[in-house]
Amino acid sequence: MSENPKILPDESIGPDDMNNQDEVGDETMQAALRVLSNEIVTPMAASDKPFIAMTEEEINRLDRYAMIRDTNEAKLRHQATYDKLTGLLNYAGFTERLKKYHNGFLVFIDGTNIKAINDKISHEDGDKAIIGIAEVLKSSVRAEDIVARIGGDEFVILSIARTNDESLPIESGMQSMKSRISDNTHVFLETHQQYADAGLDIAVGTCPWEPGASFHEAQFRAEQEMKLHKYEQHAVKGQYRPS
Repeated sequence: MSENPKILPDESIGPDDMNNQDEVGDETMQAALRVLSNEIVTPMAASDKPFIAMTEEEINRLDRYAMIRDTNEAKLRHQATYDKLTGLLNYAGFTERLKKYHNGFLVFIDGTNIKAINDKISHEDGDKAIIGIAEVLKSSVRAEDIVARIGGDEFVILSIARTNDESLPIESGMQSMKSRISDNTHVFLETHQQYADAGLDIAVGTCPWEPGASFHEAQFRAEQEMKLHKYEQHAVKGQYRPS
């Protein structure tokens, strides 16, 4: 029995980046890809282009190409918005997500003395310390909260206010979050003494996140609190050096 061909305009696109995708190179396949790419917007009935037939095999090849293209696009979106080392959102991904929320608070976190771990132990251990901090933060938040790595040793958490929940004021929520992070950091350092010996610690600063707030202003306010936190840490250890 002969195949039932589907009719598509005879149009050539010839994009360079198609060359490695399942050998899509003949005029028939290129015409179909142009249609799939929405580059032909004129209804077929109104087109003055000549028509050619596509076999079932060619259509299956197009389907495979479409799946490859969609998979590649999804990978690129993930790479653009997530941090490869920790699996957390990166700066771009976090600030995009932040636009959807306007109630709650932000927690900014700095991992201190990561450079000392790189220098005294190894860069691999420096990466492990970064991953450890990420795990500390993930274990300190609720399921709906958002954690991101926005710089080398810089992290941020958006704690989202629950709708119509006034049982925990913002100030209390921020203090509770800082306590959980501190407790979980101590647990991590107790089981990774080599990082504690190198001086690893976490400095935390918080700021309410309200309608009309600016992320950069919130970050600046939180950094003032973090500076005080670092001062207290260094003073206790006898290591403080004014910057």
